[in-house]
Amino acid sequence: MILAKKINYGGDNMYLKIIGCILILVCSSLIGFLYGENLKKRVFQLKEIEQALLQLKSEIIYTHASLPEAFENVGYKCNRPIGGIFIEVSRLLYNNEVDSVNEGFKKVFKQNKDMLSLKQYDIDIILNLSKSLGESDIEGQKNIIIDIRKYKKAN
Repeated sequence: MILAKKINYGGDNMYLKIIGCILILVCSSLIGFLYGENLKKRVFQLKEIEQALLQLKSEIIYTHASLPEAFENVGYKCNRPIGGIFIEVSRLLYNNEVDSVNEGFKKVFKQNKDMLSLKQYDIDIILNLSKSLGESDIEGQKNIIIDIRKYKKAN
């Protein structure tokens, strides 16, 4: 009598393979959720910056507020961490701890880098804007802010 040979398709190791597959799926899903959450925060912060720029334009054009005062007013109207950045830049300018708006933004972004979900090129755009703020008259600053919004729509 010929006995059929039992074929072993993984045998005892089959449970380990299933657990390994489940572990890979769970870990991949968690990484995806974390990445998605970071992307969601970034989009929220970019929208918050856009709102802050519109409010800053209004503060400069219609109330003729000084830049430190305008930054402070905008900061209190925005959510954290973006509002905190504007308030901190305002404080630095009021206390003459920095020589320019750009220097203030650089210092504050460096301090708050962990709280932000922005990419480096997002920060670079804001720093480029800050180089021009305070260097021109009201009409020039209005045009600078409008140019930034056009850049945003192009990208």
